[in-house]
Amino acid sequence: MKKLVALLVLASFAFMGCSTMVRIETSVPGATVRMKGVVIGETPFQTKLTNAIWEEHSVVVEKDGYRTLRTDLDKEFKGGNLVVGAVLFWPLLLWSYGPESRQYLELVED
Repeated sequence: MKKLVALLVLASFAFMGCSTMVRIETSVPGATVRMKGVVIGETPFQTKLTNAIWEEHSVVVEKDGYRTLRTDLDKEFKGGNLVVGAVLFWPLLLWSYGPESRQYLELVED
């Protein structure tokens, strides 16, 4: 019985994670995206971000001829982490609310 429970726990970990691969797109390709003052890419691009519930992913998006956009990325509940955390291993609940896997940001001309 213990082996079965251990196997179920290990299998459940395969369906959840502490981070999400996030694709960031803008209405105008080629915009520079900064996070915490550091350039993380030029749109469109993908990056890996943590699902930690306490983490706010704020970005600054800049492109010549457009207003600078400062915004928080949209977040969502991570179903696998929520179920596994609630049923089997409660600390995983701390990684159950992270960024959506696709972010679309609208830039406005100056």
